[in-house]
Amino acid sequence: MEEKTITLKRTIIDFLKYWLLPKGFQDILISLFYRSSHLNKNYSFLLDNKKIENIQNGERCFIIGNGPSLANQDLDKLKNEYTFAVSHFFMTEKFSDINPFGYVVADPALFEESTFAIDWLTKLNSKCTDQMLFFPISARKTIKKYKLFQDKNIYYLDMSGQFNEDLTKFDIDLTGIVPGAQTVIIMTIMVAAYIGFEKIYLIGCDSDWAKYPFAKGYLPHFYNDKNVRSKPEICPRQNWKYEDVLNAALIIFKSYRLLNEKLKQQGIKVYNATDGGFLDVFERVDYAKIFEK
Repeated sequence: MEEKTITLKRTIIDFLKYWLLPKGFQDILISLFYRSSHLNKNYSFLLDNKKIENIQNGERCFIIGNGPSLANQDLDKLKNEYTFAVSHFFMTEKFSDINPFGYVVADPALFEESTFAIDWLTKLNSKCTDQMLFFPISARKTIKKYKLFQDKNIYYLDMSGQFNEDLTKFDIDLTGIVPGAQTVIIMTIMVAAYIGFEKIYLIGCDSDWAKYPFAKGYLPHFYNDKNVRSKPEICPRQNWKYEDVLNAALIIFKSYRLLNEKLKQQGIKVYNATDGGFLDVFERVDYAKIFEK
């Protein structure tokens, strides 16, 4: 019955699209149809994200990547700032010092039903107290099954969309579909923008993977990998050729560029305060000077 209803809807849309509506209205109608179909797939919980839209309107925040350069920056300056930490940061001593405002995890391997992943999520659950937690929608099944984060503020993102050179073809609206994030930093920028931060500073975002084309195990981070992670097989790049590394970097940097262009239209500015690194998409600023004003 549901399939017949969807088929009927498509027939109506096709009729209106080709015979009655100008191009602009066609796009709107198609967007509404897919959004409705999407929410009917038991994804209506994404509408809960509406309550955090623009709650930090006009504020600034810092997104903390885990690149090696982070060891060169004074993180104590962030204690009274809105911050987002990502991935394995909670397993370092800096987590308690900073007590981040938000925490974002994107790596699908960390939501698998494996002993390593469940143990990792359990540790994250115990470390996070009042943080806002942001996970991909694919994580929900594992989190529900193992009854994790039951008393936490969790928000899910459906990142099944795509970035597009036509900036009207995608939105940063967490109640619907957003572009896929090839890095956790891209995901975090979208979260920060949706929450309302108008100045977003990146640190520890070295983005220099092309320096390590044949990495066996993990790419360098500001922390000691052996103390944080213990499953080198999680790294999908072990058997990559250098062409694979460059192709991945191209996709990531293009995503950064398109996201930056979209956010500029919305009056949101992203700055790169990382000490060095390859990420040249965002305007560079000196980390220390941010706090002089």
